[in-house]
Amino acid sequence: MMPDSPVISVIISSYNHENYIKDTIRSIIRQTYKNLELIVIDDGSKDKTWERINDLRAVCEERFLRVIFKKQENKGTCTTMNELISLSAGEYTFGIASDDVADERAIELFYNFLSENKEYALVVGENKLIDADGCICYWDKNRNITYDRETAEYTSFSSYLERVNSAGITFDSELFGTYETLMLGNYIPNGYLVRKAIYELIGQYHTEAPLEDYWLMLQLSKYARMKFIRETTFYYRWHASNTIKNVSRVQDMTRRTYQCECKLLLSEKHKALFQRTIQYLERHYKKMLLSLGFFEIYKTRSLEYKYMCIKIKNTVFKFKYKKYYIF
Repeated sequence: MMPDSPVISVIISSYNHENYIKDTIRSIIRQTYKNLELIVIDDGSKDKTWERINDLRAVCEERFLRVIFKKQENKGTCTTMNELISLSAGEYTFGIASDDVADERAIELFYNFLSENKEYALVVGENKLIDADGCICYWDKNRNITYDRETAEYTSFSSYLERVNSAGITFDSELFGTYETLMLGNYIPNGYLVRKAIYELIGQYHTEAPLEDYWLMLQLSKYARMKFIRETTFYYRWHASNTIKNVSRVQDMTRRTYQCECKLLLSEKHKALFQRTIQYLERHYKKMLLSLGFFEIYKTRSLEYKYMCIKIKNTVFKFKYKKYYIF
C-alpha cells in the first residue's frame, strides 16, 4: 500500500451490543490498511454499549487519523447512517454492524480492487459465521448453529445467500449486484467498501425504506457495478437477537422498502431501467405465470400494472385457485 493512499472512513452504528462492540472495534484497529478514520454513533443503547466504546477511546485515538464517538437518543438506523456518512471525510466508507467482526486484511483487499476498477462502486467478500462467543460455526438447514463442518448445510453466511437468492445467480456471475436481480431480493453479504462519491448520486437513506442495506444496494446498482471476492473478509455473528430472526419485522421493513423503491422506479428518470426490469422479471416468472394460466391476460396490461403485480408475488403466486387471481 502506498503511503499516500486515501483516507477510508469506518462507520459504525451501535445499539445494545455491549457484549460485542469491543470485538468489532478491535477488528478495525487490527486492519492492515493504515489510513483510517473511525466514526461510531451509539443510537440510544439501553445497555453498557456506550461505556464499552469509550473503554477503547485512547487506543483508537492513537491508531486512527480521526476518531468521532457520539451518543444520541434513539433515531433509527437510517437517520444514524445519514449522519455517519455526513461526518465521514474519507474517499471510501466501510460499514460494519456493532456485533460483527472484520478480517484484518478486508479493507486493504477491497481498496486494492476499487482503486484499480473504476467502474465498480462496491466490493464485498466471503462472510464466515461466528457464534456469540466469537467461535467459527456453521448452519444446519434451518439456520441453527452446528460446529460440524462435514454435516453442515451452509458453511458461511455468504454461501447461504448464494444458494438461496431468488435470482438464482452465483456470486461470480456478471449479474452479481445488478438492479434487476436485486429486485428479487437482497443477497449482498455484509462488510462492504463503498466509494463515498456514489452517495452524491443516490442521495440519503430514507426512513420510508427502513431496510437500509437493501435500499443502498438498489440505488447503487442503478449507477455502478458490484464485485464479490472469494476471500474471507468478514465474520457475521449469529446470536440470540439478530434482526433477521424477527421474521415479521423484516417482512414489514421489506414491504415498506419496496413501496419506497416503487415510487422511485416509476419516475421519468428511471423509465428505461423500469422497462428493463419488467422484462427481466417477466422472463424470471414466465413459467410460473404460464402454469397459473393467465400469462396471455397479463401481457395485455400496462407496465405499471405488471410491475405491481410481480412485486406482490409473495401474496399472489401462492394462491391455488383462480378466484384469487388479480390479473
